[in-house]
Amino acid sequence: MAIDSHMHINSIYEMDIDDEIKRVNDDNNIKQVINVGVNILTSTEANDIAMHHEKFYSAVGIHPLYIEYQNASKLYNMISDKTVAIGEIGLDDKFENYKLQREYLIKQIKIANELGLPIIIHSNNSNKKIFEIFIS
Repeated sequence: MAIDSHMHINSIYEMDIDDEIKRVNDDNNIKQVINVGVNILTSTEANDIAMHHEKFYSAVGIHPLYIEYQNASKLYNMISDKTVAIGEIGLDDKFENYKLQREYLIKQIKIANELGLPIIIHSNNSNKKIFEIFIS
């Protein structure tokens, strides 16, 4: 029996999402799934899927790729009984907006701490920088 701790089921563009959700729901080897949002839209979708499908739980957050057009404070209003983490959040050195990424990461860590939720970290060649944020 398995628990998928990090899925982006509503971001699988080459498949029918409803068919994929049904496949997961019908698979007796899959006990639970954490469907992870990467921006406000996909986080909202992850919550909706979780609320309508027993095996699914959600994580809400803003990935470094999407921070330019997102408002982290909206995450407060997105928490449901089936939200189990804040994520996917972090740093990605492929992008040049490090200062903004760091700001969003810290905001979302604070939100997670206030809500008593764990975080799901995205780190692309940024482990040392993320560690430094945690120890500061």
